[in-house]
Amino acid sequence: MKLSNNISFPYPVLGINDDVYPLLGVDNILMPEPVVNAMSFVFSVDLKQDNATITNLIEVGLAEYTCEIDCPKTFYRRCLHSAKPHFDIEINRKDVAGHIDFKCYVSVKKPFLYTNPQFHEDYQGCSFELECGDILVAFSEASYNVSLKYDKLYVAGSFMQVSEDSKAERTWFNLEDEKVTIMFPHELFEQYKTLNDELNYMEIIHSSVVFNALVYAINNIGNEQYSGRMWCDAINTRFRTEQQFAGLDIENPQDVYEIVQIMLGDPYKRLFERLQNMKQENEEE
Repeated sequence: MKLSNNISFPYPVLGINDDVYPLLGVDNILMPEPVVNAMSFVFSVDLKQDNATITNLIEVGLAEYTCEIDCPKTFYRRCLHSAKPHFDIEINRKDVAGHIDFKCYVSVKKPFLYTNPQFHEDYQGCSFELECGDILVAFSEASYNVSLKYDKLYVAGSFMQVSEDSKAERTWFNLEDEKVTIMFPHELFEQYKTLNDELNYMEIIHSSVVFNALVYAINNIGNEQYSGRMWCDAINTRFRTEQQFAGLDIENPQDVYEIVQIMLGDPYKRLFERLQNMKQENEEE
């Protein structure tokens, strides 16, 4: 999740910079994995903000919680309204594909003159005429990729692939596709196909080029240009839902190597086990 902090308003908005206090906590939006059935996805969204003035505006009917749902691939769009900081959202499976974004706000329901004793000191004593639809709170964004098949996330091939770049002189990693793509020059690509088709060298591949590609991807996962890519959602889903990543920070470069080793099932251990087996096989021959 990321904070909608890349936009500005002509008045203070809670969740944008530090214009209104108390600032939103890391738990300002909670959206667990959806309930999935044959016909639909059912999402549960809980919002949290602790500004007394904004809470009172909601209670007297001048403001309300809103949740915008957007699926770029199918152009599915929907906006829900609630007097409570909770949404139960059922979406027909046929209406969405790939990445879905959830953007939640507290928005103005009726025009009024807005002031707040918990404005930042730069705005103390100021008041603003707000109209219907203006935003009082911008919560963190949440997202979900409905195309992910969780039982396949453990397989690196579910979000990584190998391809050929006949013009390249060296191997490089492409993050623009739905999967992290390892781009081999022609000669290396032909050698890879031979090794991959005829021999079981997957442990060696995992501990070398796949490991490096995954490190590169995670180090770039916060880049907005990759937001919504399937590989990005797959990595974030595993990191967010699996207990084995507890205590690690995907945004901390010092933790990235540990995260990658977990995701690839301890590739160095598997590498040495494979080399040991190869040694024994050669000795037996």
